[in-house]
Amino acid sequence: MNREIGHAVAKQVFQELRGLSYDGCRKLMENISTRVVRGTDGRDYQLESEAFWDGKKSRNIRLLVSARGGGIDDFIPSTAGFIISPDGSFVGEDSN
Repeated sequence: MNREIGHAVAKQVFQELRGLSYDGCRKLMENISTRVVRGTDGRDYQLESEAFWDGKKSRNIRLLVSARGGGIDDFIPSTAGFIISPDGSFVGEDSN
């Protein structure tokens, strides 16, 4: 797997998921989603996205996306993620 391309593929799906509302992210919880996306190198990359509570008390949701393309690098997949709060803001990010 080309880690750079794997990261780019994960980031593409990550950007799609960032467009979801808090309720949209909540609907993804407890359900690992998988799909295959072809990278710019012509290889297939398996993407997994998962949403789970980052803090049940705060009700923040963490959403992670990982990309695997086969080979030894699959033990350390390329990942991207974010945390969204109930008010729809992204935790730990500047608003500027």
